[in-house]
Amino acid sequence: MEANKNIIDNLPDMMLAEILVKIPLKSNTIVKLVCKRWKSLVESTIFRNHFLSLHQKKSCSWSVLHKHHIHVNTTHELIGFYGCEKWGLPRSLGSYISSPFSDAGIEIVSFIIKAISNGLLLILTQDYMIYVGNPVLREWVKIRPCTLSLKNYFQTQKFGLATRVDDENGVVLGYKVVLVNTRFENATNLTLQIYSSETGEWTCENVCCPCPIPWDSSPYPEPISVNGVLHWFGHGTINAGGIIAIDLYNASPLRENHCWFIPFPNENLFVVDGKKSYKIWCRRACTTSEGFIMYINMVSESKMKVWRLNKNYYEIESREYWQLSSEIDLAHVDYGIGSIPIVMHPFDRNVVYLWSVEKSCLVSINMRDQNSMLHKESENYSDGCTISSLEKCKSYMEFRMDCFYKYLLISPQFSPSVWMDSVPRPPIPLCVCCGR
Repeated sequence: MEANKNIIDNLPDMMLAEILVKIPLKSNTIVKLVCKRWKSLVESTIFRNHFLSLHQKKSCSWSVLHKHHIHVNTTHELIGFYGCEKWGLPRSLGSYISSPFSDAGIEIVSFIIKAISNGLLLILTQDYMIYVGNPVLREWVKIRPCTLSLKNYFQTQKFGLATRVDDENGVVLGYKVVLVNTRFENATNLTLQIYSSETGEWTCENVCCPCPIPWDSSPYPEPISVNGVLHWFGHGTINAGGIIAIDLYNASPLRENHCWFIPFPNENLFVVDGKKSYKIWCRRACTTSEGFIMYINMVSESKMKVWRLNKNYYEIESREYWQLSSEIDLAHVDYGIGSIPIVMHPFDRNVVYLWSVEKSCLVSINMRDQNSMLHKESENYSDGCTISSLEKCKSYMEFRMDCFYKYLLISPQFSPSVWMDSVPRPPIPLCVCCGR
């Protein structure tokens, strides 16, 4: 045993890295605890780049989560793919989320998922405490209460979470928690209370939106977070359509207000007596894939189009906001006619998941080759994935069926971050007495 230990200790760093790089990502969090040398090696930029290059084609765990208040040990998962090689997670992501504080000694009865961003969740407990954390690593940061506007803080239900990520290695460098306060429904003047993990402080910022956000009338009041920008959906009803983008990290220097409106490509919009409306068969969804906001639009009873939002949309003309990614005639696809688009594969923009009303089950369509597949519970796939939670998805879809013809369906996915690093923690505040 001692001889084997000496052999490992004497291995050159490059040779040791070639061994450790083949270990699943979650196991690397344990590897770092072996010794300082291994920790330094695993956290090095060279090791990270080599690992991501080696595992880039391997399948990844991901889930679609609903955001209702539920009790601990009850799953939030509507669709889950797990058992994937890259992270080495034997269970669905929903199982890690259902009891988030089981290893932290924090007792809660129920909680609700308020926001998702780059492998982090923002949750609100039954006693109105806010936590940001990584459920897979079991790391959570309690966000101290906002005292800037205490009265509104306990009443607001509009939350957002934006992250700042290292473009080279995918490490989450920091995050901002956003509480939105409005004086009334459909308000355009917003007061944002913003907590930064880099300062540990709350600040207040007033934002003027170019159009109202119907907070209370839309069933999907939380935003989708991409590249440090929160994307709310202005007018979730059939009488409008577009995205309100609020830039939390000021990446758009050309926009003084850091807030702008992005209209959807409304190909199925028509006007009657001066009022905008959508045709009765209209079914739409907004989600993410490969780091882009994606808009799925049924432009006719049988034709479906998928649009990708350009990342530099704040620099271009409105007619170029969206780029057509793919389109398909569902008449030539099994189970396609009458289906409702739900979500896209987060790592493959050619794969769309729909709910077949006829078969009452989940269907995936490959937009490239037009092949479709019916999915079953606990079904295994060639890439090593297993699908779960379809019964809960079925109950959810059947319960909210009427909404899908009236509202835009918003389905943010949850997947572990590109690199499993510790959750950023705010600096320890200085003592008011001694200044240390």
